[in-house]
Amino acid sequence: MVGADAERARHDGEMRVGIVGGGQLARMMALAAAPLGIEVRVLCDSATDSVASVVPDVQFGAATDIEALRRLADGCDVVTFDHELVDPDVLDQLESEGVVIRPSAAAMRVAGNKVKQRALFHSLGLISPEHVVTNDLDELRAFVDRYSGSAVLKAVSGGYDGRGVWICPEPDEVEQIHAELTRQGVEVIAEERVAIEREISAVVARQPSAGTEVDQYGQVR
Repeated sequence: MVGADAERARHDGEMRVGIVGGGQLARMMALAAAPLGIEVRVLCDSATDSVASVVPDVQFGAATDIEALRRLADGCDVVTFDHELVDPDVLDQLESEGVVIRPSAAAMRVAGNKVKQRALFHSLGLISPEHVVTNDLDELRAFVDRYSGSAVLKAVSGGYDGRGVWICPEPDEVEQIHAELTRQGVEVIAEERVAIEREISAVVARQPSAGTEVDQYGQVR
């Protein structure tokens, strides 16, 4: 959805970016955008979110609420994200309505689902820990027993900043974790714990004129 405000902004040579989420990443994006003359609008959960003190154009609503996202997108040239806790089906709908989303809805579908991540890594020939995806309690117990002291249980979706991750759970904890995730309707992935030598992060920025974006499914976005 591209509103009259976005048309005006383009005519004035300005750009307005909508950011879903109001945490530290949104705050850093907003501070980096200001010297470039890029306007930022943010969708926050509350006025206490980190970004609310540095961005004047703040809206409030849930990141999974399509109407809140439509209001955010109206007048913005592109919508991006502070986190991956979004509904990919909602993003698909917004893209079908003409909203420009970066990363694309297809990319966010993978970013928010650990099973899809593992499948993508496998297709690219990347090494992943031994794992099993199951909501069967006996299977989870068997996996934890097999990797006693080195098993990790994770929520397939909805985990963030360490939430939804249980390292080396005791056998009696497995049943509690399984019951809670089942109650929430969330799948469980059990993985072998691996030693980490280093963590490498990369920050990448691009502009449309730099080339065509192709997602992991080979679709042009």
